Amino acid sequence: PVVFYIVFDGDILVSDLELLRKQVSLVVNLGKPGHDQCVVTITSPGGAVSQYGLAASQLVRIRKAGIHLTVCVDTVSVSKENL
Repeated sequence: PVVFYIVFDGDILVSDLELLRKQVSLVVNLGKPGHDQCVVTITSPGGAVSQYGLAASQLVRIRKAGIHLTVCVDTVSVSKENL
């Protein structure tokens, strides 16, 4: 089996969303369902819920493609507005 590895360094505006979309597309197109895996590490300072929701929807594409997904949250922070 192949293990794809994606590093997502988020920021408040989720500026790398397009890069994440392209990486996920690569995994979905090249991965073998039920055989390959994908590991994603996330570092996030917090940010807009709607933007991170769009990022999460990209990860759902991997699961829907039948590729086992493991997500590791390295660093996360929340603004006081979200508490």
